[in-house]
Amino acid sequence: MRAASGTTFACARASAPARAAGFAASAMLATARVAAALLAACGIAAGAAADVTVFLRGEAQPVVAASAFGDAHGLEVRTGAGANEQRSVLPWDFVRDVEGATGTAGLGEYLAVGEDLWRARIRIERGDFALAKPLLAKHWARFRGSDGPTAALVAEALLRCALADGDVRAATDPWLACLRHRGAGQDSRFPTLAAVIDAESGLLPELSPFMPASRRADVIAACEAAAVPSGAGTGVSASEAAQVAALIVRIAKGT
Repeated sequence: MRAASGTTFACARASAPARAAGFAASAMLATARVAAALLAACGIAAGAAADVTVFLRGEAQPVVAASAFGDAHGLEVRTGAGANEQRSVLPWDFVRDVEGATGTAGLGEYLAVGEDLWRARIRIERGDFALAKPLLAKHWARFRGSDGPTAALVAEALLRCALADGDVRAATDPWLACLRHRGAGQDSRFPTLAAVIDAESGLLPELSPFMPASRRADVIAACEAAAVPSGAGTGVSASEAAQVAALIVRIAKGT
């Protein structure tokens, strides 16, 4: 399945409970808006008669479809048939529950993973990197070599956590995965936050090789170790990740 590209996600000082309520409300509103935009772009309507009902997180209306199938990319929903068929991939962090037969092996597990990733995404959006990191780390092996909007979320979220920690080694592998997703046309899953990857070069300003020698060795080792997984993608995406990593190593070594 190919991820739909071009989608976006969506306090004054207050008491802790008030801020928490505000963050929760903002997250629900953002999910509803993004889901509505995604479905409208693909011609998928909420409330139409269908065989599968997908319940989204937040206040978004349920999605109904003729069929649905899930894997590591996300949940692909289909409406119509023949020339009128429309397909779209919903990332698992959007999906709260599914009613109807989907033919998806391990659907319950994907829904549980989606809940973890939804919680991690919201925590990163409010700056709680320490609380988000464990939820992401336990799913990195599953999504490291995958494509689609769910894997893109895990990669970028882990990258942001590593940068917040100042951990060069931990940042490099998800950074290369983010380059692969970008090459496949996948937009950032955190469009409301400041970008961490330079839009023109694909470089990470915080992983600049022009740094003290004490940190330069970490950058070189991380880039050399973070090989693009076989089967993780082909063409421009995998090539871009490998080329940027090699460029960083060459610059850092002064060769």
